[in-house]
Amino acid sequence: MPQRYLRPAHLAILGFLCGMGGARAASTPPAVPAETHKGIVLVFPFDNGSRNASLDWLGEGLAEITVERLEDRRVSVLSRQERLSALEKMGLPATAEFSHATMIKVAAEADADDVIFGRYLSDGKNITLEARLLRISPPGLSRTFTQTGSLRDLLRTHARLAWQLVCSMQKNQCPAADANLGETIFTEPPPSLTMDAF
Repeated sequence: MPQRYLRPAHLAILGFLCGMGGARAASTPPAVPAETHKGIVLVFPFDNGSRNASLDWLGEGLAEITVERLEDRRVSVLSRQERLSALEKMGLPATAEFSHATMIKVAAEADADDVIFGRYLSDGKNITLEARLLRISPPGLSRTFTQTGSLRDLLRTHARLAWQLVCSMQKNQCPAADANLGETIFTEPPPSLTMDAF
């Protein structure tokens, strides 16, 4: 497996911009049941919910790190390239914000069972990350998972969010008695990794 967080794709995402508008579907699918996850997950770039366009590149970056965090916990996740290939086949722009219905269609094209999507809001100093799990069949939508921290501590803030997603998908990975210990190990980034490197 490539070294965590330092794959060449991370350098390319610094120039990636997310900005095209797209309304979320108005209807809300039923809640995702609490059971062990066994399917394939497709992660979409996070939407920039703040007014700071200089942070647009974070959308793709957060998606990439989410993929790696889930892979570390042996969740089957489609790569960024697989997502882009599915979008290309459907004639959809890679930088758009998609509705739930469109994400379901893309997931079907990519043979994914579940979708993770989210957004982030930042004032330049602090950042709030949100993510949800959208199940394709049977249809279901998880609650919103949220984490907030300083922008310089983004990697740990994101890791806590990813831990919530893992616990939602794989209950056996997060037994109540070991939840805090597991999260501490999961969210501790390598000493060499800094926000500047990200």
